[in-house]
Amino acid sequence: MAEKNYYDILGLDKNCSQEDINKKFKKLALQYHPDRWVGKPEKEQKEAEEKFKEINEAYQTLSDPDKRAQYDNPNPFGGANGFNPFAGFNPFGDDPFGGFNPFGRGNVRQEHINVGSDIHTTINITLSDAYNGGKKKITIEKQVHCSDCNGTGSADGEETTCPHCHGTGMISKKTVEGYMTSIISSPCPHCHGTGKIIKNPCKSCNGTGLKTKTVMQEIEIPKGVFDGVQIVYEGLGNEPKGKGKNGDLIIQYRVENSDYFKVKGIDIIHEENIKFNEAMLGCEREISFMDGTKQKLTIPEGTKDNTQFTYKNKGMFNLQTRDGYGNYIVVVKYVYPNKLSDEQKKILEGFKW
Repeated sequence: MAEKNYYDILGLDKNCSQEDINKKFKKLALQYHPDRWVGKPEKEQKEAEEKFKEINEAYQTLSDPDKRAQYDNPNPFGGANGFNPFAGFNPFGDDPFGGFNPFGRGNVRQEHINVGSDIHTTINITLSDAYNGGKKKITIEKQVHCSDCNGTGSADGEETTCPHCHGTGMISKKTVEGYMTSIISSPCPHCHGTGKIIKNPCKSCNGTGLKTKTVMQEIEIPKGVFDGVQIVYEGLGNEPKGKGKNGDLIIQYRVENSDYFKVKGIDIIHEENIKFNEAMLGCEREISFMDGTKQKLTIPEGTKDNTQFTYKNKGMFNLQTRDGYGNYIVVVKYVYPNKLSDEQKKILEGFKW
């Protein structure tokens, strides 16, 4: 069996950053999550499930610096499971190549980029909003740069290089287990990954460089948003401490059904109530669609309860495939009187069929 290419599975280049991996994983995991394929044909559900497993497998490897390094540099000697019997052993003495490894890559310095945290929120929208899409303003609590210290966290603007990470923002720890040598890098806990130490913290933000603020954020609601879906808005999350990139805004949508319309998958359902005698004799109704148009519906004589009339491509936009619309389905529902008069009872008793 050919070895899987984890970068191809995530649709990334081998030189991608850790941030690229995280963002692409979020996007693909939302797209292929099994919950989003409920109600689809069994074959499509199975394919989405397999794709979801592949995405997770790729992410588990590439998101771990050690596993990724081992994946990028497979054992040239064919050891099982990436095990290299020569790891940690140097036949030429102590580092005669000055850091150059003739059997792999040389030392690589990882650049740490400050990224703000993500904001998670849930908003309620109308079925009309979900059908039409468009811009909407919402209120969120967001961390922004402190105006008193310009986001530095320093009251006097002075910073010194962190002596623990020497300004890199990263701490590396080397562990040796038998023949295996591992180097794990993580953000420096002393400077929180900034590479700088503040001696005189800003009192307004307690040296964090950030303040929580209520802001009005404009977002674009995609056409066809359905209840429970999560949409990631890149760069609209919390600002980072100091220079860097904003986190993401992740919105979970709750779509409210109306009294007239209900949604099932990408189909819109409308239940039209008619009296029993109208069903038997036939009648006409004016039907309203989500786009604001109306159309006359002719209900033939003898129409049965729960009969459906289908209008093609008048339903919700298919957000998952981004191709086409669902159907608009009118379901006939009989309405019966709560009480009959004596005359009505006699008429019913006279029915013979």
